[in-house]
Amino acid sequence: MAIEQISSRVIKKLRQNGCEVVMATKTPRRVMINIEQPTTEMMYRAMEIRQQQHGTRSTIYTLPIDGCMVHWKHPYAS
Repeated sequence: MAIEQISSRVIKKLRQNGCEVVMATKTPRRVMINIEQPTTEMMYRAMEIRQQQHGTRSTIYTLPIDGCMVHWKHPYAS
């Protein structure tokens, strides 16, 4: 199955679970899907990435789902 079809299924599943899909970007290896409002289960399963860039600290969460990489920022409204 093509990566476009897989990513469409993942996006549809995320929307059904109440996630707001902000943007999807295709990379050579996978599709990166940026969301807001992750589910509680997603928050427990995700990998937390803390970073500091130009003096600003941020936390990003990432979770692989069916070959796609879903990620969101904390706080979710930013």
